[in-house]
Amino acid sequence: MKAKWTIMLIIFVLTGCGATPKILDDIQLATVIGLDPEEDDKLSMTISFPVFKPDDSTTNETFTTTGYTFNGNLDKANARSSKSIETGKLDVIIINRKLAEKGMTEYLDFLKRGASTGARLFIVVADGSAKDVLEGKYEDTDLGVYLESMLQQNIQQRVIPETNFHLYNYAQFSEGTDPILPVMKKVKENIVTINGIAIMNKDQLIDILPLNKLFYFNAIYGDMAKGTKRTVDAKGNDAYIQRISSVRNLDYKPKEKKIVIHVDMKGEVLEYTGDRFDDGNRKEVEQNLTKQIKEESERLAKMFQEMEVDPLGLGDDIKHKIRGLSWDEWKKLYPELTIEVDVNVAIISKGIVQ
Repeated sequence: MKAKWTIMLIIFVLTGCGATPKILDDIQLATVIGLDPEEDDKLSMTISFPVFKPDDSTTNETFTTTGYTFNGNLDKANARSSKSIETGKLDVIIINRKLAEKGMTEYLDFLKRGASTGARLFIVVADGSAKDVLEGKYEDTDLGVYLESMLQQNIQQRVIPETNFHLYNYAQFSEGTDPILPVMKKVKENIVTINGIAIMNKDQLIDILPLNKLFYFNAIYGDMAKGTKRTVDAKGNDAYIQRISSVRNLDYKPKEKKIVIHVDMKGEVLEYTGDRFDDGNRKEVEQNLTKQIKEESERLAKMFQEMEVDPLGLGDDIKHKIRGLSWDEWKKLYPELTIEVDVNVAIISKGIVQ
C-alpha cells in the first residue's frame, strides 16, 4: 500500500483542457457521494473519503452539508475540511429514492460538466437514506472500492444488468430505451445490500423491481451468463440451477402487432433435494422453469407497457428492424403491442449433489 501511494504522490486532476498537479497530502479524494432531500427544496450531501493510516489500514470519514446546489454543498464541505476535497475519483453516487422520483438531472449535472468524470462511475438509488449508507461500517477498506466491488461482482454474476454512468446517459437521451439503475438498502449498521433495480422514465424513478424478479428481467433484457435459479419438480423437490446461460433474440410481426422474445437457456443442476435426479425429473424441472420464465417475464413486459417505459430497449431493437419507423410512430405502437416470450430451457445434471 505504501509503495502504491508513493507512486501516486502527485496526481493530476483534469480541469478543462489542461491538468493541474495536486499533491496527495493536500487533498481529500471523495470516492462516494450521497444525496438526500431536505426541507425548503434543499439538498443534503454526504461525502465519503478514505483515510489511509500508517499501519496500512483504511478507514472512511464523512462530511454532511446542506444547500441548494451540489457546488454550494461542496463549498461548505471544503470550508470544514483541512484539505481540498476533489471529486475526480468518484466511484459511486447514491441518490435518495425521493430525489430520484422527482428527477435526477439537476443532481447529476455536475458530472457532465466535469472533465474527469469516469464513464464507468456507478449511479445508485438508495431505498432509504443515502447518508445512512455512507455512514455504515462495512469493511476496513475504501467505501468507494467496497461498493464498486459489490456492484461489479453482482453484474458479473448476472444478479443485476450491467449499468454505469455512460449507459445511464445513453438511455436517458435515447428514444428507444429507458435507464435502469441498481438499488441499495442499508439493512444493518454493517450490512448494505442490493435489493433491486430502479425502473426509470428517463431521469425519473417510476418503480423498483425487487431482487426476486431480476432473473426474469435479465432473461428478456439480454444474453445471460453465470446465472443461478431455484425451481422445483412436479413433487415439489428443490433443484438449484447454476451456470445458467441464455441467448435472447427478438422477432417483430407487424400484421399481428406482436413482438416475440425468444430465450434459449441452458444450465446445470448443482443440488437436488429428491431421491434421484433422472431424465423424468429433468424434464419436469425444465418444464417448470420454462413456465415460470414465460409467465413472469410476460407479466413484466406488460407492466412496463402500462407504465409507458421501455427498460428492455425494445424501441431500439424494433427501429433496426423497421426501416422508416419514426419515434412518434413507435410511441403510439408500443402500448398496443402484444409481447410474447418463447422460452426453451435445457438442463444437464453435471455437478449435482443429492
